[in-house]
Amino acid sequence: MWHEAPGSWCGAQAANVYKKPRKAALKRACPGKRKYVIVEDGDRKGNYSNKGVAAKAEMRISALKWLPRTPCWMPLDYGIWKAIIDRVLETAPEGTETKADFLVRLRKCAKTLPRGFVAGQIAKMKPRIQGVLDAKGFNPKND
Repeated sequence: MWHEAPGSWCGAQAANVYKKPRKAALKRACPGKRKYVIVEDGDRKGNYSNKGVAAKAEMRISALKWLPRTPCWMPLDYGIWKAIIDRVLETAPEGTETKADFLVRLRKCAKTLPRGFVAGQIAKMKPRIQGVLDAKGFNPKND
């Protein structure tokens, strides 16, 4: 799912994301399911604001909240964003560009990541979480 939230991130923005693009993406990925479980960070401004929590409940989405300072759990943090940033830097124009042009370029760089790469990063998530559990919350050996 790719969604650009206009303005500042807050509870209303999070609720909008849960009700529209995230719900649609979950339905596409898992057609026929009535309830969904996702993993997310503990963002109090959006995900865990009253509006965010209410929207998740309304959309039948429950969330597993990862612990602070455990980016190894999230493929978006430990692998995918790095690949996107590398591509963005490689395609940077000479001089300046507008915010709109940058956002178009950012989206294109993200959307052209190979599906196999993204799937591979996501597949690493379960063993990384297990490593943290095995290490009783400390840095895992597989990190």
